[in-house]
Amino acid sequence: MKGYLSMSQKERNQHLVLDRVVKEELRPCDAARILEITYRHVQRLVRAYRDRGEDSLPHGLRGGPGTHRTDAAIKEKILESYRTNYKDFGPTFASEKLLERDGLTVNPETLRLWLIESGEWTPKKRRGRHRKRRERRACFGDLIQVDGSHHNWFEERGDRCCLMTLVDDATGRSSFLFTRDEGTFAVMAALRGWVQSYGVPVALYTDRLKTYLTDREPTVTEQLAGASPVTQFGRACTSLGIRIIAARSPQAKGRVENKHGLTQDRLVKELRLAGINTIAAANKFLETWLPQINERFGVSPADATDLHRSAPSAEDLDGIFCRHEERSVGNDWVVRYNNKYLQIVRQANLPPSRSAVTVREWEDGRMEVWFKERCLQHKELTAPPKRVKPEKAPAVPKKSVPDAQHPWRTEDTCGKAIRPTKALTEELVDFYLGDGHLPAAVRDIMRNVTHGGDL
Repeated sequence: MKGYLSMSQKERNQHLVLDRVVKEELRPCDAARILEITYRHVQRLVRAYRDRGEDSLPHGLRGGPGTHRTDAAIKEKILESYRTNYKDFGPTFASEKLLERDGLTVNPETLRLWLIESGEWTPKKRRGRHRKRRERRACFGDLIQVDGSHHNWFEERGDRCCLMTLVDDATGRSSFLFTRDEGTFAVMAALRGWVQSYGVPVALYTDRLKTYLTDREPTVTEQLAGASPVTQFGRACTSLGIRIIAARSPQAKGRVENKHGLTQDRLVKELRLAGINTIAAANKFLETWLPQINERFGVSPADATDLHRSAPSAEDLDGIFCRHEERSVGNDWVVRYNNKYLQIVRQANLPPSRSAVTVREWEDGRMEVWFKERCLQHKELTAPPKRVKPEKAPAVPKKSVPDAQHPWRTEDTCGKAIRPTKALTEELVDFYLGDGHLPAAVRDIMRNVTHGGDL
């Protein structure tokens, strides 16, 4: 027999049994019982084995081209369109776009094999340590995973920005919003969009970014109230009754991390095909693209109960999703906030000076001053209030020139010891020696020597 014959384990077992039947070592009825096939099928196999030997066991089409293979011209057309328009697309996404934009139908796995054969696609090997899969929450709205994806979404056509992503843990339903960063106003806008679309969820699953959680020490007011320090976003969630759960690893919030992988692959290419390069245009595009993604990748929850609570009014949401800062009213009814001076105008129920008020600030720069659930009328001063400072008398400089009789004036050379005056010397000599102790001549000599005289 020439060459090699590829046979499966089943065909090798048939070969051993049929060989014994041909050699009359085994009856055909016993062969049928061993191979678990009918007696007539054994007769057919034995006739073919006697004619062609082992070549009769493998299927006749094995190793040859498939009967349902794609025509070579169509295959080349598909590959040419892929190389021209979808060079960095994955096989699954590329097959969808080939059908949607070019009218070319190809199975994703078939396209994958073609690309691997031509060296244009390399299968990814995913290896990692073992982790236990966490079961999804049972109800829609029980847990929403939130995270921001910083990526070059517009490639070289625009600036780098952030895509805020919210994913329901039970259904995989998503919500997206393009923002400049993952700051306070960005996450508030993303959550507000979810609340207005579906309602208020039970809990949020976030990472430990300072936008969501804070590690500062509690203030005196918080200590007296027994409250824990929260961020502006945490304060908004508390107002809505939403609990924030902090994840300790990226794998813990795998739903939203997997969604990042999907958007960074598909959404980048969709924006490229649509020629979009601005945040406003991208958010407009999401209105039509998002329903398709939720329909394609959403799953049915284990329990059909919707745990979302009804959303507050738009006016209440406007007061919740903004910055709240507490300030003190000055004696002139001016509130200072971020180097701005807000003058509270004269009105009914004016708050007393030194009382605490709340300043609300929105992303567009709009500000309001609230006191006991009342919005106060105010106006922003263009310049800080002038404060009169008392005038001080000019300082009189102290005299620093030594007097004429100062010892420094009588010094001839710097570095010599200061010598006492003649009158002082005579007074000292008279006091310690006196007239009765030394003759007058001796006293004269001492005076002369003390004052540098000659003996």
